[in-house]
Amino acid sequence: MPRTALLAMDLKAGHLARTPADYLPYAVGAIETARAAGVPVIHVALRLRPGHAGAHPRNKIFGALPHHRYTAGDPDAAIHPDVFPADGEIVVHKNRVSAFAGNDLGQILAAQGVEHLRLRAHVEIMRDYRNRGTLRTRTWQVATLDRPDLLRALTRG
Repeated sequence: MPRTALLAMDLKAGHLARTPADYLPYAVGAIETARAAGVPVIHVALRLRPGHAGAHPRNKIFGALPHHRYTAGDPDAAIHPDVFPADGEIVVHKNRVSAFAGNDLGQILAAQGVEHLRLRAHVEIMRDYRNRGTLRTRTWQVATLDRPDLLRALTRG
């Protein structure tokens, strides 16, 4: 049977401070449900190098940011304590908007035998992925967790 994983993406303290009130409890519920069902949780968070050495100054998203933002020392970039990775959970640091470019997420998913992804991310981010076809061109079957029956959504193939 294909293995499913939950990607907990961009659940940073700074982002969650600006989301609707029900967003964080829903993310907590999704992660707790996945853990209880034995579904691996993989955390994905933006982490830029100090001084944004990897971001071109003309980059419309990262080029205009202050150079301390989204670095290891930025408290707003830390994963929120309510959804912090448990011991043994994988954390992937991305350096682009996409969680699937410029890092080893694809390699980790392949090594773990993951074929089905369940995503918990900002709606705006998911809309961006869908519009660009980022996920449709990959080998994973993908569903977002935007429905109330978390256990069924997490455990079905």
